[in-house]
Amino acid sequence: MLNRLGGMPAPARGIAALTVVMVLFFVLAMVAAYTNRTLIVDQRSTTNALRSAQALDVIEAGTEWAIAQINSGRLSSTCGSSTVDTDSTLRARYIELQGDYSYKPAGGGPATPMACVSNLGTWVCSCPKLGAKPTLAPTADGNGQAFWVEFNVGISKPGVVPIVTQGCSNLGSDASANCATARKLVAIITNVDAIRASTTDLGLLRALPFAPAAALTAGTTVTAAAGTTLWVVNPDPSTGLTIHSGGAVTAASLKLAVAAGSPGDGKLESDAALAKRAAEGGRQFESIFGMDAVNYRRQPATVMIDCAAGCKSIDLTDALARHPGQVLWIAGDLNLNSAATLGSASQPVMMVSTGTVTFSSTINFNGFLYANAVVWDTGAAAAVLRGAMVSATSFVSNENATMLYDASIINIIKGSYGSFVRAPGGTTYY
Repeated sequence: MLNRLGGMPAPARGIAALTVVMVLFFVLAMVAAYTNRTLIVDQRSTTNALRSAQALDVIEAGTEWAIAQINSGRLSSTCGSSTVDTDSTLRARYIELQGDYSYKPAGGGPATPMACVSNLGTWVCSCPKLGAKPTLAPTADGNGQAFWVEFNVGISKPGVVPIVTQGCSNLGSDASANCATARKLVAIITNVDAIRASTTDLGLLRALPFAPAAALTAGTTVTAAAGTTLWVVNPDPSTGLTIHSGGAVTAASLKLAVAAGSPGDGKLESDAALAKRAAEGGRQFESIFGMDAVNYRRQPATVMIDCAAGCKSIDLTDALARHPGQVLWIAGDLNLNSAATLGSASQPVMMVSTGTVTFSSTINFNGFLYANAVVWDTGAAAAVLRGAMVSATSFVSNENATMLYDASIINIIKGSYGSFVRAPGGTTYY
């Protein structure tokens, strides 16, 4: 197109403006790309932080779960409460007490782990038999957090049980090496977004820290009715006492026996210090258990049995079946009125009663009994107590009574009965 003078056309206008616009668009595109990249990084960082926090929370859940389980009764393979004789308690299944009060893996090791996975808000758990691995199925949505727990007792100190807890943001998909079957230290756990672990030392708060030295201890008097015989035997030379009472011992027929070569009959009656503790109520309890009754019954391994209206032998059936090796707290009076064997030499029973415990049938009691008062009544002529007995007040026998101090039973209770609790400063995260 010619200009008005007939010459060549004028240069196209707006080239500079178009160039500037294109540069601005390019800059804006670069800014948008950078901003998008930052958002993606932030999103991934936030997601990673969430997964890490989930794994850390699962560690705490797993540790608290393990503490609850080691203080509980018999457990099935899915970690539920059981009354089946072949289902042992967790501590009996996985750890063994040694002579120095340290622990080792049951059966000589290696340690057997447990595991749980969260399935839509419900924990699904596996507590396998000795030497097996936990088995858990992945959740339907694949998002269930999981934890893996092991009692690392091969390096334990006396009275201490270290537990290793591994927490995962999800279970993982590899059946042979998921969060329930493998430790991150020894295997690669596939398809798990975040893994954390911790070691926590548990100390045993002993159920019987200060065991009595006598087969029969009574805060006030010991009385055996006319025509009956009170047999009390203590063959243990390290303790040596048969009867220890704060008041008088009154019995027409009293037969006492101590270790061969020991002087006297091992009877210590009218002990003013014992009578003073009995008169002060809670002092007698504290001198044996190391704490007051209110705190003692709150321990996690103490099993409460409501006997406000009075209990009989049948009322103990479920507790005895579910909770071997734990303290049975009898809140009220108890009448052992059915012939039975309670406890054994290897698994003694421990009872603490706030009321009166009456023996009125053929009871073979293997363990430790503490009660406010004890009555050995008609029908219990053939009953025997092996271990030790403490009455905070009086002991009355209306029938032939036999008690035998058994140091091995008392040592089992002293060394392994009680509640495991966190040791102060005993948790390490990694």
